[in-house]
Amino acid sequence: MEYKNFCIHGECIYLEHLQMVTCKCHQDFFGERCGEQFMKTQRKNDVADYSKTVLVVVAVLLSSISFITVVIIVIVQVRKKCPQYEEKEERKKLRQENRNGHVGV
Repeated sequence: MEYKNFCIHGECIYLEHLQMVTCKCHQDFFGERCGEQFMKTQRKNDVADYSKTVLVVVAVLLSSISFITVVIIVIVQVRKKCPQYEEKEERKKLRQENRNGHVGV
């Protein structure tokens, strides 16, 4: 067949009733001889999925930072109200020991 290599990126098809050759192009190619290629572009869905992913990551980070901040504030407030909790407990133990007649060294 004289048209064997007519199609560059596709399948050659001879249409007998029209007595002509046409091409069935491979994916991403077009044109009379499948010599032109479609430009690869990012689909809208890919952009939307990327945006959703970024929003989820930002939300998780902000939530984590907020949670850690609240925990730190609570710890600071508790320590302000009871700064010498351990010291008070130790004094109570010493008083009990002194009452019982035991002297701790």
